Amino acid sequence: MKFNLQFLRGKTFLRGIVLLLLAGTFATVNFGCSAVDTFTNLQRLQFKLGSVNNFNAAGVNVSNLTSFSQIGILDIANLTANVTQGKLPVGFTLNLIAKNPNTAGGSANSSSLLKRMEWNLYIDDTPTINGVLNNIVVPGTGQESTIPMAVSMDLMQYIKGQGLENLVNLALAIGGRNGSSSRLSLRAKPTVEIFGIPVTSPEITIVSHQFSN
Repeated sequence: MKFNLQFLRGKTFLRGIVLLLLAGTFATVNFGCSAVDTFTNLQRLQFKLGSVNNFNAAGVNVSNLTSFSQIGILDIANLTANVTQGKLPVGFTLNLIAKNPNTAGGSANSSSLLKRMEWNLYIDDTPTINGVLNNIVVPGTGQESTIPMAVSMDLMQYIKGQGLENLVNLALAIGGRNGSSSRLSLRAKPTVEIFGIPVTSPEITIVSHQFSN
């Protein structure tokens, strides 16, 4: 009976090893499939510039204005004082739209995570500020998500040789009541992590009139 007991114990041990191996294989397959789905969705992701909100120039809100003539006397004095000192601080929210096209190969129900996106902002093809977006949630196929980007800069540092009215008209063209992001573009490098390894895509140019990927 001693031999049989050891034999049974050996069989139990071997059966446990087999079950563990099967469980490990199943988990690895599931993890691999999940990583493939994530990478597929991220490869297909497209970007576009959306609306510009809450545009202010030296504290003057221009979001509801359509022309330079609508700015009040006190605000003109404030803007003039700033420009005379060689500066024009502006701030606004630029909405970045991410879209995962509804085509074969992706998952409609699973979102993914874009770990990092380095970006450079251009105004009329003139480079201005740069920054980084972290942990962007990527929608499943056929969906869009809007990522608000807070932008702050000294406009006169990048747009040179322009007087007050031209600078304000530029601000109105971007963030006024009839403004749009058509004079802006982003040059960006998205980064994802696959099995913990960062993978950065080549630089893409993001504009307002079409989705880019």
